[in-house]
Amino acid sequence: MLTQEQCKSYEENGYIGVEAVLTAEEVADLQRVTEEFVEKSREVTEHTDIFDLEPGHTPANPRVRRIKNPGLHHIVYDQT
Repeated sequence: MLTQEQCKSYEENGYIGVEAVLTAEEVADLQRVTEEFVEKSREVTEHTDIFDLEPGHTPANPRVRRIKNPGLHHIVYDQT
């Protein structure tokens, strides 16, 4: 449940920050899996069902704009 102060901050700023939503281990797991996705993106040259790529994306310089529905493609995202 949000506090009055959080609600006011959201109304004023359009966002709120919530600390400690994920454990350090969960964050580390998500970072590791995200790095795995970036490595896999080196194998593609255009948008796929998994990746939206930035202009200039190459195998040597992967530039992933978005991982589409990561929870469908990796259990760590699904369970976090």
